[in-house]
Amino acid sequence: MERRIETAVNIILFISLFATAWDLSLVRSFSW
Repeated sequence: MERRIETAVNIILFISLFATAWDLSLVRSFSW
């Protein structure tokens, strides 16, 4: 059970980091 929760947390962190990087690149492209 703990392993499954750990995997879910890792996936959520990875997705949030990817989304943040994507948002930053999007904002930069619109700013410039």
